[in-house]
Parts: sequence; C-alpha cells; structure tokens
Amino acid sequence: MLKNSHTLVICSRGRSHSLSNVISSILDCQESENVHVLVVLNGHSPSELNTLIGQYKDLEGQILVIESKPGLAAARNVALANISGDIVTFLDDDVLLPNNYLTEVDSAFSFDEKLDGLSPRIAGLYARTNLGSKWSYNRRIKFGRLTRNGDNFWVPDIYSAANTSVDWLPGCSMSFRISSLKDMKFSEELMLGPTGGYSLGEDVDFSFRLSKLISLNSLSIQHVQAESVRDNNHVMSKARGRWKAYLVRKYPGQVKGISCTISLIFSIGYFGLRRFINKDQYLNPLAESKMQLTSFIQELLNPTLVSKSSE
Repeated sequence: MLKNSHTLVICSRGRSHSLSNVISSILDCQESENVHVLVVLNGHSPSELNTLIGQYKDLEGQILVIESKPGLAAARNVALANISGDIVTFLDDDVLLPNNYLTEVDSAFSFDEKLDGLSPRIAGLYARTNLGSKWSYNRRIKFGRLTRNGDNFWVPDIYSAANTSVDWLPGCSMSFRISSLKDMKFSEELMLGPTGGYSLGEDVDFSFRLSKLISLNSLSIQHVQAESVRDNNHVMSKARGRWKAYLVRKYPGQVKGISCTISLIFSIGYFGLRRFINKDQYLNPLAESKMQLTSFIQELLNPTLVSKSSE
C-alpha cells in the first residue's frame, strides 16, 4: 500500500490516442487506489473534450478532466492550482509507465523525507546518438547537471542502479513533494508565439529551483515522443537559443553568456567544416546552429524575457 497520496498530472494537446495509452498504463500500476489523475487539456476541440470526459465517466472520483489556455507551462500552472495530497507527478501524454512505477516513486519519497523531487531513467535515451554510449562521453558530459553553457542532458539508462543526485528533472516524468513547491509556478515566458506555442526548458527551470533532486535509477519508463513541434527544426532551434538566453538572465551565477556564445559559435564552425567536407550533408545542422545563435543574441537583449511570475 502506498504511504503517500499521489496526484498524477497529464497535460495534453490534440493527442487523444497517446493520452488514453498513458492513462491506461497508470490504471495498470500496482497500488493505484491512493492515486488521482488530473488531465489538463489545452487546445482540444469541444468534441474531443466531451469524448474524453465520457470515456472516464466511470472513474469520476479518480480522474478529473479540466481545460487551460494553450501552452504546456500554462497548463501545468493550472494543474498546480488543482492538486492535492503529498506527491505530484507531471507526465507527458506520450509516456508509458511500468506497473511498479507508483510503488517505486512512493518508496523513494518515504525513504528520504528531505527529497524534493525525482525522475526515473528513460528507456533508450540517446539510442540514436553516441551520447552516453561510450565511456569517453560519460566522462565529458555532466549528466543531470546544468552546465555553464546551458547544456542539460538527462541520465542515460546505461548507468548503474545507484540513484544519482541531479540539478534538474525532465518534464516527461517528474515527481515532487507538494510541500516543497509552496507558490512555485512554471515560466510562461518560454512559450513561443502569441497562441502559446512550443516552450522548451520550463521543466528544467522549475525543478532547478529546488534543493534535493535525484534520478531514480531503479526505475525506467518509455517515452514514445509522439509527433509534435519537436520535429520542426526551425522552431526548435529558435527555442534552444531563447532558452539559453533565459538561463543567462535568470541564473547568471550558473550559466554564463560567454560560455553559451562560444559553444554556439563552435557548433557553427564544426558543422560548417563538416558541410565543406561532405557538401550538403550538414546543411541543416549548420542552419540550425546559426538560428540558435541569432535567437540567443536577440533574446539576451530582451529585457522582458524573465519576469517576476517565473521566480
């Protein structure tokens, strides 16, 4: 039996099928009787909303469906105003949980009363790259840390079972002790576009403000990463530049503008050289690196990028 009461928050926009899958994986978990699910829809059509509400009508006491304005950060802030219990877990709508998910999370918080938050490992993370797959990378990259040049890489699932102390948590699955959050909010300044477009890094920014965080390496989830704006390289490059500028302005003691600039210029030089050698093979990475640098400089000069609402 779970020692803590849990609220699981799923924010979703237009992905009803994957949303149903993650809810099913929650209901299949062991010891789910002391758990409530809060679904926050931001951008679903009225018909999709009514369908979802009807689909879980029999679980009315356990699953609550509400709406918010567009934007993931905005949806998560609406959720924060509606949570209760001891532990809140934010999940993406395209993850799948193992049946021991709740018991492992609950045990970790019960074991360490000073623990503010945790995230599990993500199965197959960096599987399409050599990041984390070689010991040389493991030594150079500070997994779970926020570096001086604004980089942040989550702990790969090839690591040992020992829990890892980290600076931040990934938004696809992050759990917090509710008493630690107080009046914290997710930064809506990171959303791109007037209609609440894609935002990058609000999860890192939110969790970085807490004291004790771990990667719960005994637990692993699947992150399907359904088709989304992440597949738009132009939008993502702009978001990454904006994100690094935000970090420099908000956490100048942690992230350095000169380090970010050098890192971005190095990427342009690297991909420029690779394109020269391999002709058009590296055309897109070169363009994306230039977009990141341009966005970084523009946003660094934006005095409204960090507001009091994101403190």
